[in-house]
Amino acid sequence: MTVPHDSWAAGYDHLYEASFGAFYRQLTQATLQVITRAQSAPARVLDFGAGTGRLALPLAARGYEVTAVDPSAQMLAALAQKPGAGGITTHVGRMQDFRSEGSFDLATCVFTVLLYLLTEEDLVQSIVAAARALRPGGQFLLDIPSRRLFQDAGYSDDSCARRVRITPVTRQIFDYEETSSIQVGGQTRHFEDRFQIRYWPSGFVRAVLLENGFDLVRDLSADFAATGSEYLLLRRR
Repeated sequence: MTVPHDSWAAGYDHLYEASFGAFYRQLTQATLQVITRAQSAPARVLDFGAGTGRLALPLAARGYEVTAVDPSAQMLAALAQKPGAGGITTHVGRMQDFRSEGSFDLATCVFTVLLYLLTEEDLVQSIVAAARALRPGGQFLLDIPSRRLFQDAGYSDDSCARRVRITPVTRQIFDYEETSSIQVGGQTRHFEDRFQIRYWPSGFVRAVLLENGFDLVRDLSADFAATGSEYLLLRRR
């Protein structure tokens, strides 16, 4: 089975920075601000879908004890090579398979992580895994991608080119296909990736959260309207 982003982890940061630029950085800063206001350091933070460390690294630099979880070993390997990664614990695995008993103060599942969960069982088990990992009263920051994000996209400049095709399979399931290239040291490196993603209705996700131990603290969607996702801060009962 293809693990999303494994094949182009080496070019991931460059491609996303080129594609989204200032918006990408502003979103990261806004998300960090929510986290630091919700739970001050030092605290234990669990970052689901950590990727190459967009949240994990700055949180660790601020004094948080961070565990970064991602199904892509290559993405976490890229994280581990960066300055400041030495204090971050990494765990290669899916969110729904993560096991920890009530030791974290805050967990994150943002930047469209939910769309990689393809079945209702995956979604429920992922929410249960987050609840199990958090102490009572621990907080959970989650985003729910809207349907408008499920569309083709592209970008190109002198250093890179991206082409993303999103093809419906059913009303909820989509094929994601990415073809990208970047210029590195005068040479062109090509990356390809293909996997499936799923649209989750907000009402359904909210019901699963409520049924599995989470109460809404604050709906932050208006503050993140430009992302095309709902942002929720929740608390474990």
